[in-house]
Amino acid sequence: WYFGKIKRIEAEKKLLLPENDHGAFLIRDSESRRNDYSLSVRDGDTVKHYRIRQLDEGGFFIARRTTFRTLQELVEHYSKDADGLCVNLRKPCVEKPVTGGLSHSTRDQWEIDRSSLKFVRKLGHGQFGMTNAEVLHQVEHGYRMPCPPGCPAALYDIMLECWHKDPMKRPTFETLQWKLEDFFTMEGSEYKEASAY
Repeated sequence: WYFGKIKRIEAEKKLLLPENDHGAFLIRDSESRRNDYSLSVRDGDTVKHYRIRQLDEGGFFIARRTTFRTLQELVEHYSKDADGLCVNLRKPCVEKPVTGGLSHSTRDQWEIDRSSLKFVRKLGHGQFGMTNAEVLHQVEHGYRMPCPPGCPAALYDIMLECWHKDPMKRPTFETLQWKLEDFFTMEGSEYKEASAY
């Protein structure tokens, strides 16, 4: 989320890219005040800017009533609660990938000549041996991945619930969280440490 020495207008351009949603943010060096920072936040189709000031004894603040030892603490606080900002901080600004420096020769290094490819054999069994259309057909007709080796039956039952054909019968993330917490804290559960494999 720290973008260093970029201008206000550049921050606005970055935050208004389609990859960034409401609540996207970045922190940059202040253009007008040395040693201060600016917080730029996307609010719908506009960008709001807040000055982050540094305390003489160390620390940071936007509103003097709430101070933070580090910028990380400031970001964590305003991510949980807008506390006077236009919106709480959601996700750091996504930068558009740089493609300008790629030449045809650079791209060609990553390409494989089709004529050098040869079909040796079809890999795997079950879902790996099917085409996308076959997988879709099988799933629509009730096929589900078999229980992985070493997977406890109770955990596989939770997996099956997540794959229910009717989305309304699938567990919510909240329900899924408590089911998994119950499973992993159950006395006598079949849970094994990953290092055992």
